[in-house]
Amino acid sequence: KGYNRHRIRLQQINFAMAFSHGDKLPSILKPLPGSLRDVKSLKYFLEEFDLSRSTLILDRGFFSYKNVEYFLNNEIAFIQPLRRSSELIDYGTEMSEGFEYRKRGILQSKKDITDLLKKRIEWNNDSRVFLYTYEDVKLRGEEESNLILLRKNGKILGYDRTRLGKVSILS
Repeated sequence: KGYNRHRIRLQQINFAMAFSHGDKLPSILKPLPGSLRDVKSLKYFLEEFDLSRSTLILDRGFFSYKNVEYFLNNEIAFIQPLRRSSELIDYGTEMSEGFEYRKRGILQSKKDITDLLKKRIEWNNDSRVFLYTYEDVKLRGEEESNLILLRKNGKILGYDRTRLGKVSILS
């Protein structure tokens, strides 16, 4: 049991999904007990299915170096968002190549972090790992506006402007 987004205590259920490489459609959809921690439920999912021709799409709760090492050693394609506090993200990387998404301006960067990651984990093939960072310019402004108000009201002391409006994905 746990709380849902409406703060109602009910039995929770999660879903694990994998997409096929070939037709880019969901190939596996499996319900999982909501009481399991994300990392533990992923372990059961990985043991149950052959994911060699699928791409795992995870949420931030699944990130661990051990999981990434497992994916790379077993040649499982993955898309893994990172928490903004992740040491893998270089907020100094120049953003370029803007595009529009839902009428919002988005900047992006792509950085090969294979060498950086190899300082933390080992894998037995030539797989490269990339960090994709996206900056929603409108979101950055909204977040900064909220943080200015929080600071003015004494609820926070300061904040890191370089992280605002950004989402980073490991793949």
